[in-house]
Amino acid sequence: MYLVIQKGCAIFGYGLTPCEAVNDMRKWIGSDSIQYYWNTSDFPTSYENANINEFVLVKATDELLQDYL
Repeated sequence: MYLVIQKGCAIFGYGLTPCEAVNDMRKWIGSDSIQYYWNTSDFPTSYENANINEFVLVKATDELLQDYL
């Protein structure tokens, strides 16, 4: 499973593929957000290196799910 996370805030999308996660995210953020128009390649993919409030597209881990669920 893949997740779109706004680090330090919430999971905004999930799916079996990165594309599904990004499409799910679009249901929860407004079209006034720049991330609404991002493709999978636009997202950073390192949770550890992301800044607070930065959106990342990552593979789900037990640790991330515990932190955000």
